[in-house]
Amino acid sequence: MPNLRASTKSKKNYQESEEENEDEIEGESEDEGVSKKSKKIKKTAKKKDTKKSTKDDKKKEATKGKKKTKKKDESDEEKVDEEEENPLLKKKGGKKQADSGKLKGYTAEQLKKYNELLEELNKHSINELKEMLRKNDQTMSGTKKELVQRVADGKVLGKIPRCPRCAGGRPKFDAKTGMYKCPGYRDDEDFKFCNKKYTMEELPREEWVD
Repeated sequence: MPNLRASTKSKKNYQESEEENEDEIEGESEDEGVSKKSKKIKKTAKKKDTKKSTKDDKKKEATKGKKKTKKKDESDEEKVDEEEENPLLKKKGGKKQADSGKLKGYTAEQLKKYNELLEELNKHSINELKEMLRKNDQTMSGTKKELVQRVADGKVLGKIPRCPRCAGGRPKFDAKTGMYKCPGYRDDEDFKFCNKKYTMEELPREEWVD
């Protein structure tokens, strides 16, 4: 009888130790699973952060590129506008002067005088410039730069007469080609188109009135 009790007791102890071992193994496997899971979450979060930072960097680069392009476009537009306003002008020593290499309408001496007049006439007010043009029956519309250029041109070459063909239009002079072109004129409510072209010989200038 004592031996049977001892064996039963040892069996019971063995079962308990086995259960404890199983609990430990289960605990360890659970811990492993949790650690693996946390590692996986960390990895996923890291990947997301990396992707986000990459996207942000790309956005920044794209924004920089757009800003540079915009600045370049704006500067190009300003340059084009200036050239359209007077394609004959070039910068020399910080001042704008007519380029003799691109002109057919002026001799070297006339060009020199024209450039001197540009600087001198720029000191006058818009009203004064318009009065000079009115006295000589010239177009008075446009910006101050255009008025200055028109007066300087008139003082050098003389005033431009009315178009002989339509008798109402004021021909525009292109110093680059040395040609005149009449756009036409407004007669009451209607606009009379002309588009007649003249050479410098065909349309001689008249004396400028100061």
